[in-house]
Amino acid sequence: MRLVRFLLLLSVCLPFLEVQAQVDYRKDAIYVRLQPGQTHTAISTNSLEPQSPDLLQSVFNTYGGISFTQAFPGVDAFKELYLLKFSQADKIENLISDLNALEFVKYAEMIPVPNASSVKREAGIAQVPGDMNDDLMWYIGQINMDWDLPLNLDFKVKIAVVDNGIRLSHEDIASNLWVNPGEGKYPDGIDNDGNGLIDDIHGADLADSNGNPDVPSSASNTYFGHGTKVAGIVSAQNNNGKGIVSVGVNAEVMAVKVVPDNPPNNRDDYYVAAYEGVMYAAMKGAHIINMSWGTPVFSNTQKDIIDFVLAQGIILVAAAGNAGSNEYIYPAAFDGVIAVGATDDQDFKAPSSNYGPYIDVMAPGVKIYTTLAGSDNAYGTETGTSMSAPIVSAFAGLLLSQFPTKADQIELAIKKGCDNIEINNYPIRDQIGAGRINIHQSYELLKSGKLSVATQRSVQNIRLYPNPNAGVVYVPNEAHLSSLSVYDLNGKLVSSVPVQNQQADLRFLALKGMYLIRANSEEQQYVARIIFQ
Repeated sequence: MRLVRFLLLLSVCLPFLEVQAQVDYRKDAIYVRLQPGQTHTAISTNSLEPQSPDLLQSVFNTYGGISFTQAFPGVDAFKELYLLKFSQADKIENLISDLNALEFVKYAEMIPVPNASSVKREAGIAQVPGDMNDDLMWYIGQINMDWDLPLNLDFKVKIAVVDNGIRLSHEDIASNLWVNPGEGKYPDGIDNDGNGLIDDIHGADLADSNGNPDVPSSASNTYFGHGTKVAGIVSAQNNNGKGIVSVGVNAEVMAVKVVPDNPPNNRDDYYVAAYEGVMYAAMKGAHIINMSWGTPVFSNTQKDIIDFVLAQGIILVAAAGNAGSNEYIYPAAFDGVIAVGATDDQDFKAPSSNYGPYIDVMAPGVKIYTTLAGSDNAYGTETGTSMSAPIVSAFAGLLLSQFPTKADQIELAIKKGCDNIEINNYPIRDQIGAGRINIHQSYELLKSGKLSVATQRSVQNIRLYPNPNAGVVYVPNEAHLSSLSVYDLNGKLVSSVPVQNQQADLRFLALKGMYLIRANSEEQQYVARIIFQ
């Protein structure tokens, strides 16, 4: 018994699987944001003028430009944001440097490509009769699901699963698929809603630019199966005598595929169109967007996309990642996103789960029984924060269906209703968010009407001086900052340093050039750009 207790304690104290999260960037495209009020006509290889005085076109020519187009046409908030596709991948840093030197360019940056947030690809097991099996679906009891809740069947919650595709014909998913009202129920080969995607009836494939979010024919239980696993947790059909149950209680699933059918090196976790998928879901009226993927790289553009979607009142849920470390993973670490870590059946943090100050809540994420993509009646288990996030998305959907006028209180209710699991995770007790979710307690809090919504931190520019700088940065006293985080222009975290006596000493970093500074106080999020000499 002493040995067992020692091992349990060791599992909390040691950073198991603490490895650097994989970093990928697009090699064929970058984001270019022009200064406010600046726009530019689209450029392509067919529209080039050999002797054009246009500085942007000159850079385009130099680096084998293919196209320069608005990233999100028709969205006013992103009218200055462009996607530049080019052929000279080995010169991407030079391209970005040349673009950032142009006065009318606010910034140019590489595009981080997120990866899936699951750690085990486990083969399917035999289907069990009925919806509910207490042993296989242990987490349902763990989070205190109350099946006696009075259900509001008049309000259908739409939960977007932005992932690597969903097996649309799966017996436990098909009946709960969202239907695009602009397209109708049946394909007709016409782009009826005018969004550039033909027959995007149940969602879309943003990676391959078509209306079919189904998994490719090569999909199996372990290949291109991630999104199907997530979708089952979000909204498997309840009371159909098959497979599994979902706490989402028959929410509608919007399928948004963001990995191409033929990904580089057969990597089905190459989420190249992740944020385009988030924008698609937002434009199609999703109430909740599940993002079981992430990257350790901060991106200005991707943060702007998240902020835009949050401003529409949409609930965003993201997996915290599986490096077993306190490394920040985005989009989970963006303000306003519900960041979810994973626990086991004893309420210990799962060894692979990330932790840290950006975590909002914990949810079960070890051997989660769900739907698989290998066949229409395949089921099996998966481990990782990828599975924890959709449990929270389904939970948020359940609460929203019961209290559709209280969308702005859902996140707070989820946090306030959590069970305290600090005693099981004492060494990291301040890095596991509010605790492990508890459905019944959160429901009762919303029902009571006693919740008050906390004010979101606003984003504000801060003046750091001197600028240019030799390494010691002075911070205004009124900001009340205890630390600064330094990022390069590609959005990669360089270092976090303490602020003492209104100054941060960065000389040990030997920085040269322009960097982005970010910092948080209780009320504000501060950003600044500074040049080091």
